[in-house]
Amino acid sequence: MTEKMEVTEKVCATEEVVQALLECMVEPLLGHSSCKSKKVPTLDQQKSMAKQVGAVVLLYNYYYRKQHQDQKIEFLNFASFCQLAVVLKPTLMTYVKLMHRSDYTDVDNLESQLSLTEKEIMRACDISSTLDAAEVVPLSQKWPTSKVAVFLVDSRRENCLLMHSSMTCAVWSIIEKHLDVSSSYLFDSKCISKKKKANMFSTGLHYADESSLQDLALSAATEATGINRSDLVVLESHLVYSLDKEKASARLYLVQSTKLVNEGFTIPIRDIIESLQGPLIKKKSCEWSVTPAVEYFHLLPYREILLNWHSSSHHRERLSSGLQDLHVEVVAVHAYDVHVGGSSSEKEVNQHYQLRILEDEIALCNKTIQTELNGGENEALIDGCNDMCIEDEDSTNQLVEDSCTIQYSNGKRLSEAILTLQNQCQQLDQLCCSNNWVLPTYQVFPLEGGFLAKVIVKAADSKVISKSKICESPRKARESAAAHMISSFQK
Repeated sequence: MTEKMEVTEKVCATEEVVQALLECMVEPLLGHSSCKSKKVPTLDQQKSMAKQVGAVVLLYNYYYRKQHQDQKIEFLNFASFCQLAVVLKPTLMTYVKLMHRSDYTDVDNLESQLSLTEKEIMRACDISSTLDAAEVVPLSQKWPTSKVAVFLVDSRRENCLLMHSSMTCAVWSIIEKHLDVSSSYLFDSKCISKKKKANMFSTGLHYADESSLQDLALSAATEATGINRSDLVVLESHLVYSLDKEKASARLYLVQSTKLVNEGFTIPIRDIIESLQGPLIKKKSCEWSVTPAVEYFHLLPYREILLNWHSSSHHRERLSSGLQDLHVEVVAVHAYDVHVGGSSSEKEVNQHYQLRILEDEIALCNKTIQTELNGGENEALIDGCNDMCIEDEDSTNQLVEDSCTIQYSNGKRLSEAILTLQNQCQQLDQLCCSNNWVLPTYQVFPLEGGFLAKVIVKAADSKVISKSKICESPRKARESAAAHMISSFQK
């Protein structure tokens, strides 16, 4: 069965999707109570159930439908969802009021007749409908802010702090803090009219200024973890839609703890990213079941932000590491070149030969990077390598010149050179030794179609540079450059 057929099958059964979500989110709170039980749930039980059912509405009506938006999946409005939920889970009848009435469609002042669970279903349906119809990213910039959220990572940016069941049972969540409507410092009063300010207090929403929101976010992180404010660094901040209120935004802060924390940082960021990119439900054998993505339900509004941040952070680390390692190897090679002089012994020549093998390996490594990797990151790595090679070439040439001036001022002039040998790298080495010159300095670069080598020979009165033709291997390119150098001497 193809992937496309699997998707079509998954999106056809609305009842099975809602059933799987109810099994995960609602069933644990229902227990084994009978649907005929007349015992009224406590207020705490009603609040908890309302959160769980509201999560199911958002998961199905917005996130599941968004994953399959090309399939035109049915949107369940308030009445449709309530009817389906009590059919799939009859024990939910103890948490609803309206469904007990046959004339519920004709009830006046409907909201006053609803249970807490029914109110939450209505709220979640309204939010889902608004998000479904809106271009969320641009509109969230205009919506007032209802809360701040903190995604707190460790000093190595490998793990993050999440809290389990703090907002919704069996679901992970990040640190969140709702704006206090009684705190006027959270917004810039100079920029807000009295009428709008009064409306904000009545709705609990604020057009808060950035500095106040950041202060609230860091305070919330300190309160939740005990980490000192001085050990927290804000990496990024983003404005996203909120799942708490209709047409409301949330300010997300990516915050790093600069000190190691023994407790709390137990969730690998990589695992979270992978889970958030997966489907909400999968069919195993003959049954539907939720995936780990449901466990991170409260992180779904931040999915794209976390994905982009993690990806760019990972790329920067690879680029930095790759350039640093290559820089150390290249500098080590060039630094050794300077210390091998005109009176080189056979031992030294056998050493500056092993060193050339190392240069060949570096060139092959660079070629592999250039050939196998694609995309902006890899282009940046290659460009960085090329730029660094140019810088190293300039610095090396200067080092060679300085060394020659100090140590080899007695070397012969080019016109006095003893041309006794006529072949490639070893012959060029012997030629330099015979004339009391610094041994040749080679540089090998990967190019499209092969390798290019450059050789530099410094005599007492001048510096000669020769390039190779493009060759299939670093060694042949180096030999080609040496042959061209010897040929120039002969001419």
